[in-house]
Amino acid sequence: MIKYKSPQKEEEEEKDRVDWTPRIITGGKEPPDDEGKCWLEKLPIGNVFIARDKTNPSDYLGRLFRVASKLENTVVLNTPEHPSPLYAIPHIFCRKWMMHEDLGQMIMKEEEENDSDRIQPDNGEQGSVVE
Repeated sequence: MIKYKSPQKEEEEEKDRVDWTPRIITGGKEPPDDEGKCWLEKLPIGNVFIARDKTNPSDYLGRLFRVASKLENTVVLNTPEHPSPLYAIPHIFCRKWMMHEDLGQMIMKEEEENDSDRIQPDNGEQGSVVE
């Protein structure tokens, strides 16, 4: 058996139907700021710091790092746990490690001796090492 709708029922259904139009929701948070996330790039050469692993919250031990030098897109780090230098990509390093404590500058004896051998230019530029 086929049921047909009467014209009166169709009119009643149209009156009951609510028109819906999508709306744009305003407000909310702004996009995340990446400026404060890459803290490693901002540290000067010779700076010593303790960092904690963000990916392992149950790890309560901090790791000691020292900024040995900087390349164009890489920061060279020294740590007592590894005898060879670590070449860290700053934005990836900062995703995994969180700065726990900044211990300040630490100058090694070799660097101190090299500082006495540097030529001091007259125009205020950084000097070069004389060998």
